[in-house]
Amino acid sequence: MPEVEEKKYFVVYAGEIEGRVDPLYMRNISYIRNLKTLYSLTPLGKLLIKKPQYGANERAIDGNPETDIRYIRITDIDDYGNLLDDWKTAETIQSKYLLEDDDVLFARSGSVGRAFIYKSELGKAIFAGYMIRFKFDPEKVNPSFVLYYSFTKVYKLWLQLIQRTAAQPNINSKEFQSLEIPLPPLDVQNRIVAEVDNRLARVAELKQEADFIVEQAKERVEQILLTEA
Repeated sequence: MPEVEEKKYFVVYAGEIEGRVDPLYMRNISYIRNLKTLYSLTPLGKLLIKKPQYGANERAIDGNPETDIRYIRITDIDDYGNLLDDWKTAETIQSKYLLEDDDVLFARSGSVGRAFIYKSELGKAIFAGYMIRFKFDPEKVNPSFVLYYSFTKVYKLWLQLIQRTAAQPNINSKEFQSLEIPLPPLDVQNRIVAEVDNRLARVAELKQEADFIVEQAKERVEQILLTEA
């Protein structure tokens, strides 16, 4: 007698349907929303003090870091929100794209969901069109808390569910605003941010030490080879 393939079912109530109705999305978004958390879930859209803004559509060109304004692109940011060394400026600089302290950028295409928080000590900068600027209310949420939430596995799963696959996967401003995050009181958020800050600082120290050891090893190999020659 041939084996009968087991069928799997799940239930989604009408009140849970918002926009998309494809089965995989509805099943997994329900899973995310039903995760146990100590704190209530709040959409990013309710934590903003200003409407999100798409970046400038300008061509990146070489510039002088001492005198020019930096042009921050998706490719300038790593998975942990750090700026890389490929410094560029833009052909045209418009003041409406100038970044301010604690602006959070989300990549809407390419490396979808990658996030970055701007600090003025990085120097003046504008941001590119494949990124969206979010300005958060500091009385409701620590912007760094939002950045660090983007490092979590739950966030990565949400990205997989929400992004639309076309020529390039992408997520728009409205979809980012629908992202629900657990929102503890500000004092708890600040403690979490401080702990992650300390751990990331330690990672940077260890990386610097590792780079130094590697350079020493290279020099030692060179010394041996030159001696033997």
